[in-house]
Amino acid sequence: MANKSIEKFIRRVKEKNLIVDMDNKIGPSGDFNSLYDIEVLLTRFIKYISIPKGTYPFNPNVGNAIHLYIHEPQDDITRDAIIESINEALVKMNIPKSIVNFSINFYSNTPGFLIIFNIIKDDDHKKINVSFDLSLFDTMAN
Repeated sequence: MANKSIEKFIRRVKEKNLIVDMDNKIGPSGDFNSLYDIEVLLTRFIKYISIPKGTYPFNPNVGNAIHLYIHEPQDDITRDAIIESINEALVKMNIPKSIVNFSINFYSNTPGFLIIFNIIKDDDHKKINVSFDLSLFDTMAN
């Protein structure tokens, strides 16, 4: 009986061309949260760009160097370097650039920047703000 429900679920996912994954956050029911399609892409991408490049001992190519731009001057050169880092991550993760739009806003009173991601896939649309500031270093230190 359990096998039939699993087969039915897999068939439904394939029919709708969904990407399914689990998030590491536990929901109110006590289970891991299920993520579907655009949420999976967005979650994986945000996690990927938040990993400092070279920090995985057995795979030093994983990650991105975007955190290095937190203390850089807030100018067009830095903005272009951040855009290049994001585009490099999109290519590495096989996410089509055509479904991702983003903008970069520098903070005026503290080092860092905010990236606003808009992902549109089929009829689904998600928007998320990702902050890269000094609190990121506190997270990486723990």
